[in-house]
Amino acid sequence: GQVKNKTIVDLGCSMGDMPVYFALKGAKKVVGVEMLPHRVKLALKNISLNNLEDVCQIINAAVGGKDGKMLVIKLKDSDGEWYIMPGGGQEAEELLSSAACREVAEEMGIITECKELLFVIEGLHGEKFHRVDLVFLCEYIGDIPNASLHRDTNQIGYDWLDISTLNIQPLYPSKLRRQIMNYYEGKQYQVYLGNEEAGDPECLV
Repeated sequence: GQVKNKTIVDLGCSMGDMPVYFALKGAKKVVGVEMLPHRVKLALKNISLNNLEDVCQIINAAVGGKDGKMLVIKLKDSDGEWYIMPGGGQEAEELLSSAACREVAEEMGIITECKELLFVIEGLHGEKFHRVDLVFLCEYIGDIPNASLHRDTNQIGYDWLDISTLNIQPLYPSKLRRQIMNYYEGKQYQVYLGNEEAGDPECLV
């Protein structure tokens, strides 16, 4: 697919051949993740030889998670604080899994690996368009140093919520709370959650 002016994340970039390739093809930003230090050194040398330091960034990290917690965006307005999951629109010629990772990187400065589609929820009313949220399971890999973030309106930061108490957290869409808990606890969970309008009830106690 086309990579021009796109942000690319290469998991397991080895000696940096693919980051260099994507940069030469016109990518706006390329982040390579490699767990072996000696390969990181080779990747940095490869990037330097091609004068691509301003485009390519290599992170020495292994795939890891934050057990029992999920990453959310924290927002605040006159009614108080609440949480949403990172996400946004899909670009042309972009896989859904790639869009999920890109949005997390842009909004939170974090590298993730997209695993599987877990939930689908719709928003029929209250917005100028029909919203369909596709919720993916993603694994935390590491932070992007000095990332330039694209923040949502009213965003004041991000947080790691304890999944075991998600039912008492102001996470929206609220229909996701119990289903995420069920998934994490190995219980039966519902994939398609239907429509959620503003004000849908959800027990917070």
